[in-house]
Amino acid sequence: MSGFATKSLLGKDENDRREFKEAEALRRPANIGREVVGFLNAGGGDIWIGVEEKEGRAVGFQQIADIDRSLISLRDHLIETVEPQYQTDEVELDPKDGLIHVTVEKGKNPPYAQRDGGRRFWIRIGARLREMSREEIGKKFAEAFKAHSTREDRVAEIAKKLRKDQASVALEKPELWLRLVPTESLNIDLNDEQNKKQFRTWLTDPSATGNRRSGWDFVHDMRAPRFLGDQVRHGNDDDYMRTQITEQGHVTFRVSSDNLRQPTGAVPNLAPYALVEYPVSVFRLMAAILGRHGEAHANLQVVAGLVISGIRGWSLSPGSPQEPVRHWGGPKAFENDVLEIDPERLVFAANDLKENPDRCGLRVVRLIYGRFGFESGAILPEFDQQQGRLLLG
Repeated sequence: MSGFATKSLLGKDENDRREFKEAEALRRPANIGREVVGFLNAGGGDIWIGVEEKEGRAVGFQQIADIDRSLISLRDHLIETVEPQYQTDEVELDPKDGLIHVTVEKGKNPPYAQRDGGRRFWIRIGARLREMSREEIGKKFAEAFKAHSTREDRVAEIAKKLRKDQASVALEKPELWLRLVPTESLNIDLNDEQNKKQFRTWLTDPSATGNRRSGWDFVHDMRAPRFLGDQVRHGNDDDYMRTQITEQGHVTFRVSSDNLRQPTGAVPNLAPYALVEYPVSVFRLMAAILGRHGEAHANLQVVAGLVISGIRGWSLSPGSPQEPVRHWGGPKAFENDVLEIDPERLVFAANDLKENPDRCGLRVVRLIYGRFGFESGAILPEFDQQQGRLLLG
């Protein structure tokens, strides 16, 4: 342990803003989760994992084995058990000189609860936790209700509109259609020359949004984007692929179903790489847009709608063409005319989308595979589901 910042913890006491946990606590992450909830419901604080303490005072350090894997496991546990789901600027997890440092800000959407055999509302008081009283919970709910209900109403409004759009798209030509809609307008000035330059780069250079040059993505480097006042369009109506972005920040991507098909075989089979990489690439584009134009919007969310039409009888194979997964029993055929996903199942915190767009895209991919009767283990292995990263070179 060499870092000055961590060495300075020795002799420090736990208080209303600081908590120590030994490395063993990672075996029971619920004990860490309740501390996170307690800080979210109070004024925020820091949790140091890997610190040996005696009577609330730091007396030594412990080595955390496989710290990267421990970070991922703890992050996933907190996402699954803290409600409402916190945003990435409220809770950050970082390795620090062999320790895990959890930084918790005062929560934006209190009261927070821990789902661990029930819902328990914790709050940090001094150096200790206690459960909140009914009166405290009720007061925080009352304070948050108005803002929360407004956001929920906006999500429901967008989802309703997306369902109508999906129904209309399903009647058109066979294609994959994906639309991402922020809950507030991003007010992008598409007449600004710097913004135009940035969008030209994003739409013609895949590396600018973290995509690969030889991949299945929204990028079309043979056409120049067209700026039409309140929107930018990339691709013509008769092209196999096109993207539209509005000044509100709505992103719509469409690609012909033929571009999702394996090039060989009499029976139409979906190409796993295309099926996975197209939607993930669009989430990467939205992450770039939010990073540049969404910073002024607190509590922003993004709602997605997805349709794949014209694939009745098409099959999807588990795994990848290079590494088939035999134990899933081979390809499975889709028996309906249209594959669509309810937008209310695809609501993302903007901060989460900016931090890890691939993990957000993974939620879409899992639902697509589920429509074919596959569990998430059937997704091609190049998608590291633990890290939430699509790893295609």
